[in-house]
Amino acid sequence: MNIGFSSIWGQTNFQFSTDNIELDFDDNLFKPMFEFQQFCRQRNVNVDYVSNFDIDDIDAFVFHEVPQPNNQYFQYAQLKNKPLFLFNDEPEVVYPPSHHVWNHSPFVRVFTQHDSLITGDKYVKINPFCFDFALEPLRLAKERFCVMVNSNKTSNHPLELYSHRLKVIRWFETYHPEKFDLYGHGWDPVQFPSFKEVAKKKIDTLARYKFVICYENARDIPGYITEKIFDCFFAGSVPIYLGASNIDSYIPASCFIDGRNFNDCDELYTALKGIDQETYEQYLREARRFIQDEKSGDFSIDRFVKTMYDNLIEGISIHNSSLKTRSSIGASAVPMKQTKEMQDVDDMEYDPVFIGGAGRSGTTLLRVMLSAHPNLCSGPEFKLLPSITDIYETMSTQMQPILEAYELHHDDIRRIFSVFIASFFEKYRISSSAKRIVEKTPHNVLIMPQLASIFPNSKFIHIVRDGRDTVRSLVTMNWTDLDGNPIEYVQNVENAAKYWVNVVSQGLDDANLLILRNRVKLVKYEDLIYSPRETMADILTFLGEEWSESVLQHAKAPRRFEPLESSTMQVEKPLYSSSINRWATEFTQEEKTLFKEIAGELLIHLGYEESMDW
Repeated sequence: MNIGFSSIWGQTNFQFSTDNIELDFDDNLFKPMFEFQQFCRQRNVNVDYVSNFDIDDIDAFVFHEVPQPNNQYFQYAQLKNKPLFLFNDEPEVVYPPSHHVWNHSPFVRVFTQHDSLITGDKYVKINPFCFDFALEPLRLAKERFCVMVNSNKTSNHPLELYSHRLKVIRWFETYHPEKFDLYGHGWDPVQFPSFKEVAKKKIDTLARYKFVICYENARDIPGYITEKIFDCFFAGSVPIYLGASNIDSYIPASCFIDGRNFNDCDELYTALKGIDQETYEQYLREARRFIQDEKSGDFSIDRFVKTMYDNLIEGISIHNSSLKTRSSIGASAVPMKQTKEMQDVDDMEYDPVFIGGAGRSGTTLLRVMLSAHPNLCSGPEFKLLPSITDIYETMSTQMQPILEAYELHHDDIRRIFSVFIASFFEKYRISSSAKRIVEKTPHNVLIMPQLASIFPNSKFIHIVRDGRDTVRSLVTMNWTDLDGNPIEYVQNVENAAKYWVNVVSQGLDDANLLILRNRVKLVKYEDLIYSPRETMADILTFLGEEWSESVLQHAKAPRRFEPLESSTMQVEKPLYSSSINRWATEFTQEEKTLFKEIAGELLIHLGYEESMDW
């Protein structure tokens, strides 16, 4: 079994490669994840970054914080009905999306330390900041009075504690600079004279001080307890703690000084100065006793590893069993009265073909050639797919609470939209005696990820043409939008060149997404003209269709009534090459220079030129 981890922060936030991490001042912060990986490997479960697997070999996905809706691993996992898990260790102050419960619906389990979320089986209590309690706290002589080791951060969230740290810093710098030192990232030594350096060994640094200002990133979040207070315990220093509202439910109050007991820094400083040596030693003894008692407790690495493993394996099993159950009882009902044709769409493995590309690139020619194939049929541009996919994306990413209330899952929404879209073409397909629909609208190339999500078995053809010929043709068009307004990108060469670059580049980039892997075929218009047999044979192989001579006889194929489109008259003729390289006689020198500046690099990338010397 393979479990892939993906983090919004990048790979460095899940360190699986070693058990001795020294990431600036976060000593061994990632050891729990290393131990978890080793534990899984001993049980024939491979845990690693998603990028270290072949994506098709991943059986389950764990996302560190809620990913963005366009995250390609997130999209792929949902498309393939893989079990998804959420690993949350940041407070709402740092990353709010992970704390919106409506974002949790795609996940089988949510691993979190926030006690207020722990209800039912879905939410699993973990303490990701966990430790090897066999280690003995340091017992070093104290050279200095008080220290803070934190990065310089800000937030407008009402629960943030960054501003409280700043108040302590400024107070000590003003009244007792000799009693206080500051370490961490992002502090300007000119603005903060108490700053020393970035502490490479945090615990060793803390061990030199009697007291540590130990403020979490956020306050009043039940169960949100990070490494900060434990670092103080292992350093043999006394923490002044501010953070989790129920800290004393996890750590005895006798181990630390509760920052909530003081109205201001004056009161705190007076209290610290008044602590005698015996009282101070008592804090340290209580902390050592807590550590000794905690070896198999809530904050142990063993507890973390076992909780993660057990819930992942159980969640994967439950998810897969649910899929089998749903499959056995049939697809979810679609909330509309279905015709026989629509029921056929719902039951079949629907695999449409979508053609796209920049306007005036040969999309219509390819459409009619494919439509001449006995298994394929294609009508005029449908045009509304971008609007429909916008609604699909909104429902899939922003309406989880409502959909969940109606017991609708991602796959339900996908099926509803696939049936909805396919139903527009189904009567046409049946009357054409074809097996598959080919939908050609140039800007399909801009919504390939959404269409790929709705139709998991669909294929895409991105047709490109020499950008100079495309631009030359575009500027001769009198196109308007549905409201009758002139379309900007056909107004002049500059606009047309920018349009060509934007559309073609997005199509090329999107083809590399996981959800579109091996599903997009790039075709050059010029190859279609000069080598039609070889090019069409290659396309049909990509589509899984047998060769048919009829695709080379498109001009003779019977055509049904269609609205007049820009290329309707041209594609009724046999193939001709007079439109290729027409730019060479029609571009002015000024237009050539302008095109080179805007689109010259893409022209070279596509192989139309070797350099800018043309």
